[in-house]
Amino acid sequence: MYCRCIKHCNINISGASVHQKIQELLKYIRFTSEFPDKLIERVTDLAKTTLEVRDQRHKILATKLATIETKI
Repeated sequence: MYCRCIKHCNINISGASVHQKIQELLKYIRFTSEFPDKLIERVTDLAKTTLEVRDQRHKILATKLATIETKI
Protein backbone atom coordinates (compact mmCIF):
# COMPACT_ATOMS: atom_id res chain seq x y z
CA MET A 1 0.00 0.00 0.00
CA TYR A 2 1.20 3.49 -0.82
CA CYS A 3 -0.11 6.91 0.16
CA ARG A 4 -0.21 9.49 -2.61
CA CYS A 5 0.29 13.18 -1.90
CA ILE A 6 -2.81 15.09 -2.99
CA LYS A 7 -0.79 18.24 -3.76
CA HIS A 8 2.14 16.68 -5.59
CA CYS A 9 1.37 14.02 -8.18
CA ASN A 10 4.86 12.52 -8.17
CA ILE A 11 5.12 11.75 -4.44
CA ASN A 12 4.14 8.32 -3.13
CA ILE A 13 5.02 7.18 0.38
CA SER A 14 4.93 3.64 1.67
CA GLY A 15 1.75 2.99 3.64
CA ALA A 16 3.78 1.02 6.19
CA SER A 17 6.03 4.04 6.69
CA VAL A 18 3.06 6.37 7.17
CA HIS A 19 1.46 3.92 9.60
CA GLN A 20 4.69 3.69 11.61
CA LYS A 21 5.02 7.49 11.82
CA ILE A 22 1.42 7.84 12.98
CA GLN A 23 1.97 5.19 15.65
CA GLU A 24 5.05 7.10 16.85
CA LEU A 25 3.07 10.35 17.05
CA LEU A 26 0.22 8.69 18.94
CA LYS A 27 2.64 7.67 21.70
CA TYR A 28 3.06 11.36 22.59
CA ILE A 29 -0.55 12.48 22.34
CA ARG A 30 -2.51 12.55 25.58
CA PHE A 31 -6.12 13.63 25.78
CA THR A 32 -7.98 14.97 28.79
CA SER A 33 -11.00 13.09 30.03
CA GLU A 34 -13.22 15.89 28.67
CA PHE A 35 -11.79 15.64 25.17
CA PRO A 36 -14.10 12.92 23.78
CA ASP A 37 -17.21 14.83 24.89
CA LYS A 38 -15.93 18.08 23.37
CA LEU A 39 -14.99 16.29 20.17
CA ILE A 40 -18.41 14.66 19.87
CA GLU A 41 -20.09 18.02 20.49
CA ARG A 42 -17.96 19.75 17.85
CA VAL A 43 -18.45 17.03 15.25
CA THR A 44 -22.19 17.01 15.92
CA ASP A 45 -22.36 20.79 15.45
CA LEU A 46 -20.38 20.59 12.21
CA ALA A 47 -22.59 17.78 10.92
CA LYS A 48 -25.74 19.77 11.70
CA THR A 49 -24.33 22.82 9.92
CA THR A 50 -23.40 20.72 6.90
CA LEU A 51 -26.89 19.23 6.76
CA GLU A 52 -28.48 22.67 7.07
CA VAL A 53 -26.40 23.94 4.13
CA ARG A 54 -27.33 20.85 2.11
CA ASP A 55 -31.02 21.38 2.87
CA GLN A 56 -30.79 25.06 1.88
CA ARG A 57 -29.12 24.15 -1.41
CA HIS A 58 -31.73 21.46 -2.05
CA LYS A 59 -34.52 23.95 -1.44
CA ILE A 60 -32.97 26.44 -3.87
CA LEU A 61 -32.51 23.80 -6.55
CA ALA A 62 -36.04 22.49 -6.05
CA THR A 63 -37.39 26.01 -6.50
CA LYS A 64 -35.35 26.52 -9.67
CA LEU A 65 -36.49 23.16 -11.02
CA ALA A 66 -40.13 24.00 -10.33
CA THR A 67 -39.68 27.32 -12.11
CA ILE A 68 -38.18 25.59 -15.14
CA GLU A 69 -40.92 22.96 -15.20
CA THR A 70 -43.64 25.61 -15.20
CA LYS A 71 -41.97 27.33 -18.17
CA ILE A 72 -41.87 24.09 -20.16
